Amino acid sequence: MTIDIGDVLRNKTAEDIGAGTPDELRGMTPDDLQSFVEILDAHLRSIHQDENTGELRDKTPAEQSAFDYGLKLRDLAIKKIDEHRAVQEVFKRRPKAVEAAMLNLGNSRDKSDPYGDVRRMNNPEARDRALRILDDRNSSMHLSAPEKDEVERQIRTSPDIARRILVTENDDYREAWMKLVTEPHPMLSPEQQQAVRAFNEYRAASEGTTTAGGFGIPVFIDPSIIMTAQGSGNPFLTLARQVDVNTNVWKGVSSAGVSWSFDSEASAVSDDMATLAQPTVTVFMARGFIPFSIEIGQDYPGFASEMQALLSAGYDELLVDKFTRGSGTGEPKGILTCLSANTNVRVRAATNVGAISAADPYNL
Repeated sequence: MTIDIGDVLRNKTAEDIGAGTPDELRGMTPDDLQSFVEILDAHLRSIHQDENTGELRDKTPAEQSAFDYGLKLRDLAIKKIDEHRAVQEVFKRRPKAVEAAMLNLGNSRDKSDPYGDVRRMNNPEARDRALRILDDRNSSMHLSAPEKDEVERQIRTSPDIARRILVTENDDYREAWMKLVTEPHPMLSPEQQQAVRAFNEYRAASEGTTTAGGFGIPVFIDPSIIMTAQGSGNPFLTLARQVDVNTNVWKGVSSAGVSWSFDSEASAVSDDMATLAQPTVTVFMARGFIPFSIEIGQDYPGFASEMQALLSAGYDELLVDKFTRGSGTGEPKGILTCLSANTNVRVRAATNVGAISAADPYNL
């Protein structure tokens, strides 16, 4: 929002503000009013005080008139902002009876057709009523903050989404929809029949026909994905040392350690130099890829974060499997694979009768 405060205050006096809303504040949203006050404060401060020295300025008659007019304009803007905040607080804590009254406010709704006005209301009315439903904790308590913000964005940009919320986000429609998708011959109450009829009329009038069957799904579903497999954790990343390499093979240095000894007095100490070896580990690349369209990224609340969680779980699952029993060809070699191929790490039981003797655990 671009505002020329100098042009707003030019040739104005405090007496120019009457009982109504000044033209400068008409048509502003709460955010616009907040930006207007911030810009106005900076301009009034420059008229009242020297920016460099901090000294109070001697105003010319024109500057004094503009300053007085700006102060009154500022008071009215702040009053409007405070009124908006107070109304928002009322909306947040209002009981269901007040909620119902607010939804009916300004709409001469026929009690026999409570959804009839959805077809006739204009776009701002549909948007405002849909936003009030979104603010209701009972309707949106399962949505996270980013998901709620995304639904609000869709309501503000799409009148069709707003109207769809009005005819589907109610108990009668939810219960009717559940019966229709779970029972071969559902018995609907009169209220539920009316809710389904309202949606069918809305759909025919504004959205047409679809073969996908997605029109009847209520809007406020929980889009978070529940893991039905994987998610077992990866102990290797906790137990093993992780290093960064810039080649396709990691080369390290290993040693079995240094052997000390007790030597006789006045004799030379023995050579206890450690024997060094160079273990190597071939580096392999694990890949996971989920292609998706721009549309689903915009319309599915939190889609990227949900896919990130799935990719992370699948990555851990792959590492656990390959670090355990990987073949080493085109993939990491697993611990069990290495142990099975190394006879030096095997301990044979003392007896061959399927029993463990007392010496076996110590040999192990």
